[in-house]
Amino acid sequence: MNTIVLKMAERAASGAVPVKSTAGKVTGPTSVITELLASWNDFQLLQLTDFYRDRLEQAMEGGVHGVSLALTAENQFSGVEHRKISDLADKGERADSSKLLLSLVMEKGSRARRVMWETFVKMRNGVPKYNKILKEIQQHGCVPVHGPVPKIPSELKATINLRELILDQYPYFGNFLREVWKNPEGLLFIFDGLDEFKHKIDFADSRRDTEPKHQCPDPEWWCEVSDIVYSLIQGKLLPGCSVLVTTRPTALHLMEKAEISIWGEIMGFDGEERKEYFIRYFEDRMVAAAVFKHVEENDILYTMCYNPSYCWILALALGPFFIQRVRNTQRVPKTITQLYSYYIYNILKNHGREIENPRDVLLRVGQMAFRGVFDKKIIFTDGHLINYNLKFLTEAHNTTDGRFEIFLRFHLDLFRCRIQCEGIQRLEPGLYKCRDLRLAGNKLGDSGVKVVSAALRNPECKIQELVLINVGLSDSGVEDLVSALRANRSLTLLDLALNSLTDRSIPALRPLILTHPSLNWIGLVENQFSRTGEKELRSMQEPRTGLTVKL
Repeated sequence: MNTIVLKMAERAASGAVPVKSTAGKVTGPTSVITELLASWNDFQLLQLTDFYRDRLEQAMEGGVHGVSLALTAENQFSGVEHRKISDLADKGERADSSKLLLSLVMEKGSRARRVMWETFVKMRNGVPKYNKILKEIQQHGCVPVHGPVPKIPSELKATINLRELILDQYPYFGNFLREVWKNPEGLLFIFDGLDEFKHKIDFADSRRDTEPKHQCPDPEWWCEVSDIVYSLIQGKLLPGCSVLVTTRPTALHLMEKAEISIWGEIMGFDGEERKEYFIRYFEDRMVAAAVFKHVEENDILYTMCYNPSYCWILALALGPFFIQRVRNTQRVPKTITQLYSYYIYNILKNHGREIENPRDVLLRVGQMAFRGVFDKKIIFTDGHLINYNLKFLTEAHNTTDGRFEIFLRFHLDLFRCRIQCEGIQRLEPGLYKCRDLRLAGNKLGDSGVKVVSAALRNPECKIQELVLINVGLSDSGVEDLVSALRANRSLTLLDLALNSLTDRSIPALRPLILTHPSLNWIGLVENQFSRTGEKELRSMQEPRTGLTVKL
């Protein structure tokens, strides 16, 4: 009979990660390692992966396509993630491709790690470095770990117990934790920001109370981190202890079935408290008053100030514009995009290592943040830093739960961002959701403006202000734009200044000026109209009350 022996003694003696060895019938190397792999639990496999991580990254540089494809076939990677990994490899950036793959695997959890190792076994004959690592594991029967067994970060979906979880952060508790467990009534556990926990805990899921794998009866019972948190909150682990949980409102629905005795809501700052924050933040009361006045006059910025964190960001970002020696009120950020761009730019400039192209980094950070909105994610890993490039707004229209409302309701201000026709095409799916769309200074040409026209034709178009100053628009291009506006009822401002419009575009502009019901301002300054043409355009405006045509 083929027997499998768990070498626990070796682990106890040397701090090694336990694996199983075989004896009995003769088997080939692939079947041996396959049996070893099947015998390891998730915790052991995590330790093994962590121990070999650097070597695996190097090994996968020669076979990243195959591993990524296998993970995709097993529904561990999305098609987008697979393409990103493959694109990096195809461009010769194999080290980044391999690092991204392994980061994603570690992030996704135990099933992804198991599929990855199974793939290594299947590919071992074609990738010598895989074969070398696997032979090493077979020959030694265990993996020596120098020093203590690595601790498991709490954000990983891996097996751990409450004791190890606490000792990971507070190692000096080790000698008296067992005494602490004896008096649970004297314990308070604080879970600050439960919504930020990577693996959501659904308290309405009855399986947590019935399936043994989810149960956590005592502090030294090995289970997943989410099961520990659930058991503490529900009073099943250390009954009698107190638990304080904070979360954003977005995750409250998950806690409706939780055993919560007292609910509280932090309301944030009221009007006077907002003003007081800025007065206390700045030593110079005149600067404080000027900054607060700017915020108070901007409905969007003022609304944000209910949150103390936003007050801090606003004070930090706006303050330099109102200090007397460098005062420049013309450039003070007025939109969310401008404010956060300036805030992050200053972080990159003053608090990071030297960066060759801060603008490129800023754009990449924006892309990562946008993807975070799409995935409802606010915590990012090293893998995310590698994974994101510039692809804005292409998925915004696919969501209906309002998660993009904050992102899209404000200004999309792309002034002089060197966006051309191809770039605006990538933005097309989400353009119709923007309230204010400012594309001034970008060489879109007629073909690029046609993409904007498609957004205006959308029955759900929300664009109210459209700024197309100096975008290379011609007479033929304006015809398509005006055609798109015939059925549009959202637009109130249209600025076409500094383009190449001539008297030939007047017939197209006529119905726009005479009959469009929602427009109240049209900008046509610095085009190429003749004096006769300008006179004709002014005459069209005269019968329209409430409409200004700027020439």
